[in-house]
Amino acid sequence: MLITLSILHAQANSAMPGFWNNGNGSEFYPLYVSDTPYIGKVQMQQEEILIHLYPGFGVVKGTYYMLNTTDEPITLHTAYPINGHVSNPQVYAVHVSDIYGLRVLVNDTAVPVQMAEGDNAIVSGDIFSSSRNWYVWQTTYAPKAITTITVYFLVNTQDAVLSHGYDKKHGNAFTYILESGRAWKDSIDKGEIKVFLKGGLKSTDLFGVMPQARFSGNDTFLYYNFTKLEPTDSDNVVLWFKQIKQEVNFEAVRADSALYFAEMEMPYATPAHLGPVAAKDFDTGSSSSLIIGLALAAVVFGPFILLALVIIVVAWWLFKRYKRKKQAGG
Repeated sequence: MLITLSILHAQANSAMPGFWNNGNGSEFYPLYVSDTPYIGKVQMQQEEILIHLYPGFGVVKGTYYMLNTTDEPITLHTAYPINGHVSNPQVYAVHVSDIYGLRVLVNDTAVPVQMAEGDNAIVSGDIFSSSRNWYVWQTTYAPKAITTITVYFLVNTQDAVLSHGYDKKHGNAFTYILESGRAWKDSIDKGEIKVFLKGGLKSTDLFGVMPQARFSGNDTFLYYNFTKLEPTDSDNVVLWFKQIKQEVNFEAVRADSALYFAEMEMPYATPAHLGPVAAKDFDTGSSSSLIIGLALAAVVFGPFILLALVIIVVAWWLFKRYKRKKQAGG
């Protein structure tokens, strides 16, 4: 069986849009109930997230510094969800999709990753509701020491849909779910997320960024850092941007994953002179909803309106007829 983490997710809200088929990155977290006694003894002390965002896909490298606070070695199963949805204060649900080419290293040594099939015994704890499958591996944390876990993976961003009522907008979306990090002991001491826009993408191509207030950036770079964070759904990252290419051959991207992962090893300094990020548009537009709303109103209220018009016309005709008779008899 797997551990349940009591994290509530928002229910559908018709006043807010929903996000579908987002390319997904997240922090891994403990999974099996057998590991429960050790959950509060390993801290995600620091994390460094590097993202190369291209038209149609993203490349992610995550480096996590995990501290075993006990005097004994601890072995835990940890996992990434393949799909599911999470809550967000600005969109009622963010539905995330698979990650590809996952590579995991523990203290610079590659470890085997397997898929755990979903069944009635698997519970996602509402962090990723409706998750059916997981990428799982084991890590042994040495006592009173830092264990470094490094992951690489690809995400497909080009099938995203922002939906609000009857309105839909298609584009690209990338998410990084920070809130799963609160499954570990205490807060995350410090962390940073660096997003490099590649392949012709510019910050002007961004429709919306969440959490907008946490990001700074320039024309091709976004930066988000934090200290002593116990992440919630408000800390989750969502990048929503226009589709500047009609279609990207994602299978070809997967075939070249080693090249994209190798590129992540190049030294990247944080650019100077970063400013606020202006992108905050998570609106699908309202024209079609207005038209459909008027049409529905016509269907629902049309008979009553027609009846009222008939009554008015008949009353007017009777009144005119009465006046003519009165004038003729006068």
